[in-house]
Amino acid sequence: MQFPIAEGLLRPVFPLLYAYKGFPYLNFIAFFSLYLLVVRNSSFSRYVRFNAMQAVVLDVLLILPTLVERTFGSRSGIGLQLLIISYNTVFLFWSVASCSESFLAFSAKRRDFPSLLMQQINKLRAN
Repeated sequence: MQFPIAEGLLRPVFPLLYAYKGFPYLNFIAFFSLYLLVVRNSSFSRYVRFNAMQAVVLDVLLILPTLVERTFGSRSGIGLQLLIISYNTVFLFWSVASCSESFLAFSAKRRDFPSLLMQQINKLRAN
């Protein structure tokens, strides 16, 4: 037990996590239902749809550490190190994305990714 305070706070959520992990294809169903029912539904606000899409991307990113764990094993050696690195990378991505989007939401600003992408493409063409 590395973080006893966090475990105490999250203890009420454990039965839901056990139920979620207990059914074999529930994560697959949750993935597609979140994508099809929330992200693609224009009746939700764009912020709700964006945050749902972030959850979908995080779910896809969590596949990578699982593949590392199944491929190399996680008992010791290089497999354990790759597993730690991959989980830390996913956590870092999640932390940066959450903090950045929270800051933008609280400051009432909006990030427009397509225009940022077009600006970078135009800079590359100019060089």
